[in-house]
Amino acid sequence: MSEVADLKVEVTESGPCERTIDVSVAAGTVKAEREKLVRQIRKEAKIKGFRPGKAPRQLVEKTYADSIREELLQNVVSESFQQALKDNGLYPLDRPLVEDVDLADNFDLKYKARFEVSPEIELKKYKGFEIEKKSTRSRTKNSIKQ
Repeated sequence: MSEVADLKVEVTESGPCERTIDVSVAAGTVKAEREKLVRQIRKEAKIKGFRPGKAPRQLVEKTYADSIREELLQNVVSESFQQALKDNGLYPLDRPLVEDVDLADNFDLKYKARFEVSPEIELKKYKGFEIEKKSTRSRTKNSIKQ
């Protein structure tokens, strides 16, 4: 999954240095990623009575349902989060706290992610100041010897 299509992102400021993004990923994107995962798992699946890679798709989906769901959520959330950051010009300082992950039966995915960002610093006038240069007394060898 290189770029997430049909991605809806809403960014809210939840503090001076914290942002929360609400992300919705369309069902088509989630289904495509799920199909890719099922094909990959099916190639390596070891199910009694079948040679590796030859088990029926429905049996693989049923046997590995939890693994498929877990990996699907991990992949789609990770990719969509990166895409959301890129699209909105956000640069998190740490890992996000992902909450309220909801994968509906029709494969629509919604979640919230909270993370910290650098504070916005407004620079005041810092150029054009005039500084008085104090003259230093010149020292001679005689004045140093004393």
